[in-house]
Amino acid sequence: MPAIAIHKHHFMHPQTPLPASSLRRALSCVLLLFLLSLPLPLKSQTTAPTIPFTMQIQWDVFKRHFIDSGRVIDTVNQNITHSEGQGYGMLLATYFQDPAAFESIWNWTQKNLQVRESDRLFAWSWGIPSSETETKAEPKVLDPNNASDGDILIAWALYRASRMWGNPAWTEAAHAIIKDLRQHMIVVGFDGRLILLPGQVGFVEKNSVITNPSYWVFPALQEFASQPVDSEVWQRLINDGIKWLNDWQFGKFNLPPDWVEIGKPITLPERYEPVFGYNAIRIPLYLQWAGLQNQTPALNQALRASWTQFTEANLPSKIHLKTHEGHDPALPGIRAIYELSLNTGRERDPDQWIVDPADGYYSAALLLLVRIVHQQSLVP
Repeated sequence: MPAIAIHKHHFMHPQTPLPASSLRRALSCVLLLFLLSLPLPLKSQTTAPTIPFTMQIQWDVFKRHFIDSGRVIDTVNQNITHSEGQGYGMLLATYFQDPAAFESIWNWTQKNLQVRESDRLFAWSWGIPSSETETKAEPKVLDPNNASDGDILIAWALYRASRMWGNPAWTEAAHAIIKDLRQHMIVVGFDGRLILLPGQVGFVEKNSVITNPSYWVFPALQEFASQPVDSEVWQRLINDGIKWLNDWQFGKFNLPPDWVEIGKPITLPERYEPVFGYNAIRIPLYLQWAGLQNQTPALNQALRASWTQFTEANLPSKIHLKTHEGHDPALPGIRAIYELSLNTGRERDPDQWIVDPADGYYSAALLLLVRIVHQQSLVP
């Protein structure tokens, strides 16, 4: 918009000077006109939360150690990148109001993982093959199969970013992702309940289906259920997911497993370690994030029982569901989920949840997610 020209005769008569009060009113009117002529900043449609300074520092640490040119790096897993990590990175960028980081991560994800010819889902794993790590091999897609939790996290982050920063192209990209999730990744179980497949290939057996309970990212599914297309399907998937969780109770603690085989009967699949571990620990976090934790009372009791059994000092990252033994000292991110879910008292001082790069990408991501959920719980 052209600048407003301010001419001398707007303010004074050639012979009779204006009173001071009239001059002030005139100057105020011109200033108002000038301000109205300025372009308005892009208005976010999502109210941005106030981010505590200590949380912002933790996000800066995460970016510095685990994100390189838009690629989120799993530093303790041969430096690979997977769709889950990209989704977490994009989601965190929206919460920390960091559009530059979001665009960088999304652009890398589109270019390197959204390469499947038949749909808009994402290859789940990218890096240098383990057999070639000592050579100068170029990184590439390691497995074109998708991981539905990564797809879900990416779509959710796109919806959030589109609302926050007013980019309708991101909404359209999210629509395309959840359309293909709906078409390829949801099946009906033997009793009529919906099941979320972990990936398009390899999980449907002759008389059963294998799934990962932690792939039900409940707050993301709530976002999908608010969209104009297939909303009833996503709400049904949420409801059936809660029902499944109340059925998936294994071992003396009645914990949900990382992987479960749904058939007649429901069992622990032989091809996976029978544990409540690095995957399943996210279930209580997602439930609390979605405000659904009271719908799974058995899980809450199971977490309390395992916390009591192993004690805070000896809490493991994995609990074997057949031997009931604990394995691997709990990562700080895993410990934080217990503390948040059980209200142990540690949640009263969230600044003790500190990202340490030495613990790796996954623990750092969980810690930041715990802090976000905790921060949201403080909002009336």
